[in-house]
Amino acid sequence: MSVFDEIVITEIKDVLMIPSPKGRYTEMKNRESYGLSFCKSGQITYTQNGTETVSDKYHAVILPKGGTYTLYGDETGVFPLINFSTLTPFTDKFISVPLENPETYIKEVERLGGKNQAKS
Repeated sequence: MSVFDEIVITEIKDVLMIPSPKGRYTEMKNRESYGLSFCKSGQITYTQNGTETVSDKYHAVILPKGGTYTLYGDETGVFPLINFSTLTPFTDKFISVPLENPETYIKEVERLGGKNQAKS
């Protein structure tokens, strides 16, 4: 059984296209919603409690609601992000999601109407 089997999404808060330059450093405290971050190009490393999670073309990342973490732009790129709410909490840590065909997911996020914003 996967952690994803029990998730009931109650709201898509927004769909964004986040530009991230190389060298970008951001601190997030008490993230207000869950996020599903993809990588159209580039690479980001998230660090939470000493654990690193890499977001690249072949790994989407679940960002935890209430999470406190940092992110660092390893390579310049664009990161489609879906912020969402769930019926019940399901994780307080990052979850790396391996992707076999990332282009398909990126097209679906773009179809949802991702807006360009500098938001993390």
